[in-house]
Amino acid sequence: MKYFLSLFVLCFSFNAMSQGSTYEPYKAEYYIGKFKPGKDMGDMVKWANNWAKWAEKSGAFENYGVGLMTPYFSNQLPTHDFMWYGRYPDSTEQFEGLQYWVENGGDLLAKLPAVNSAVVEVWQRDISIPEGESYSPGYVIYMDCKLDEGVTGNDVYDAYYTFAQAAKKVGDNLGRKMMWPVTGAQGFKHDFIVVMYANSLSEYGKNNDLWWDKVNGQLPEQQALAEVGYSCENRRSYTSMNIK
Repeated sequence: MKYFLSLFVLCFSFNAMSQGSTYEPYKAEYYIGKFKPGKDMGDMVKWANNWAKWAEKSGAFENYGVGLMTPYFSNQLPTHDFMWYGRYPDSTEQFEGLQYWVENGGDLLAKLPAVNSAVVEVWQRDISIPEGESYSPGYVIYMDCKLDEGVTGNDVYDAYYTFAQAAKKVGDNLGRKMMWPVTGAQGFKHDFIVVMYANSLSEYGKNNDLWWDKVNGQLPEQQALAEVGYSCENRRSYTSMNIK
């Protein structure tokens, strides 16, 4: 699990974030685990769907979005079987939801067909959001990134946002975000995480070809982003399905 958790960084100050772009930061959480003996993703999906019905009746998770992810192209397959990704608009709603879960979710938790080995609270900020309908399975990529000396997260975000707007004009339709942890990740050597995602696997394939045909080396905004001063490694991907 320690290899997977290198996704996360030690800290981030939102006072340094750009205030001029479209997207505002929001809260998210990752539950990372392995299946109990004799259990598999089918059991996890069934449990997740039961959770979604329970959550809808409770009225406590109106703005909580959930995705369930499975490792795909990765060298970390033995470390975990799935990630539960939950998204809230802010901390107020997140911790209201957590309070309801802690007080009322015990029966469901006892039936969970997996054991969580890490639960990580994060801040995220969208850079671009894909147009069109999101399908299951979708496709998600994570990369661990470090800043060069003297470069800030704000510098990278602004350049990345400008690049994403330029790429969109030539047909790019990838979602992108930057991610910083708050609680649940210690001892990591990276400064932030880049997340890229597509509405479907086939949509990602189209965008990947577009990158080589119309983006890489052809957009000045892409070159400007490359020159900001940061580097990324440990690229790995997941398939994803929408739960709520």
